[in-house]
Amino acid sequence: MKEELKISVVQMASAQAVFDPDLKAKNLEKILKHLEEEAAVSDLVVFPELSVGGYIPLRGYVPELKSKFWEISEDVRSSPGLEKISEIADNHGCLCIVGFSERSRVKFEVFNSAAIIDPGKKVRYSRKLHIPTEENHYFTPGSRIEVFDTHVGKIGVAICYDFLFPEMIRIMALKGAEVIVIISAVMDMGNFRNMSYFVPVARAIENQVHVIFCNGCGMFKTGKQPIGLLGDSKIISSSGEIVSRADGASECIVRGTVSEEGLRQGSSFLAVFRERQPNLYGPLLEPLDFTID
Repeated sequence: MKEELKISVVQMASAQAVFDPDLKAKNLEKILKHLEEEAAVSDLVVFPELSVGGYIPLRGYVPELKSKFWEISEDVRSSPGLEKISEIADNHGCLCIVGFSERSRVKFEVFNSAAIIDPGKKVRYSRKLHIPTEENHYFTPGSRIEVFDTHVGKIGVAICYDFLFPEMIRIMALKGAEVIVIISAVMDMGNFRNMSYFVPVARAIENQVHVIFCNGCGMFKTGKQPIGLLGDSKIISSSGEIVSRADGASECIVRGTVSEEGLRQGSSFLAVFRERQPNLYGPLLEPLDFTID
């Protein structure tokens, strides 16, 4: 990776375009404004999960809302919004990662995706692999764990719930990832606060990689009462140090720098990769059996 990597994490609120398609243009306007400003000072700019179109309705399975969600999702073969984001990233020579809902080839089936926009390269995509609770009504899971070779370093991308599966992040590290970017829409409720606070730090320490946790903020509609997103975005070094973090759940920019030297310091603490015992980890590959003997 670059000797020093300057990062901007955009903690922003995205309106739910599933209720009003015109709101997507407002989300995009906000993304473009922040990217124009931050790309001028940072090598990597990160936006939260589903930034472009906003989060799902959280109203159970409502067929008409599912079809509306398809309509506000992006067709990556021709997406004016992603093209505008790419233009700014190209102009500034900045790597940009932004969350959006992606239409699949099967009508009305949608991926929860991140666009990895590297200047001068074709846009690449990472799709959420682990789909929780009500998101199963709207999203189909991706099928690949990838590490992206970019001009700033080797980047792995996890989307929200993915980061609770250490196997996924470990595989990225084994594939050479230097930075793990987690984009999310973690809610401000219950044990999610502990999850947001501790898990990204653990992922950095156990895999000796820098971690960027970019969470959304603001309120969104549900079938009962509005729910707020937690915010708490942060940049974490490979040694587990929180380089910088958001002050609460309001819209803000979290800026920080991580380094190649930081990776060396993280790896000098314990030789976790050399001391692994893969021959003992077979049960991880076995399907879960719910039967009672």
